[in-house]
Amino acid sequence: MNKKLSDSGALKILNEEHDHVLQLCSRIRKGLIRNVETARIRRYADWFKENYLEPHFEAEEQLVFPLLGTNVRVKRALANHRRINKLLSCSCATPQKLEEIERNFEALSFDDSEWRDQFWLE
Repeated sequence: MNKKLSDSGALKILNEEHDHVLQLCSRIRKGLIRNVETARIRRYADWFKENYLEPHFEAEEQLVFPLLGTNVRVKRALANHRRINKLLSCSCATPQKLEEIERNFEALSFDDSEWRDQFWLE
């Protein structure tokens, strides 16, 4: 891994931004549960995309992925970027579309609950 990149703390920032995506999912879910006007939720998702996701994707695609080369994880990440951009590019604000966005984002999270040998909990 590029020493300059890891020393700069850039990878830590990118990792923290992944947590922000999970917060977006949670906020969409809570808004739908509380019957918040879908247009309000949509405006927040649009703002989040413009201010957080687009710069995050750009940083990953220009700075990180070239260092990692072409492999299955990079290909998966690029496919996720395309899928997320497609979902968030729709200007619709129906509950169904917001639920789809929330489900797709949540699917990107890492869940190791199926791993039986949870040695890290001992």
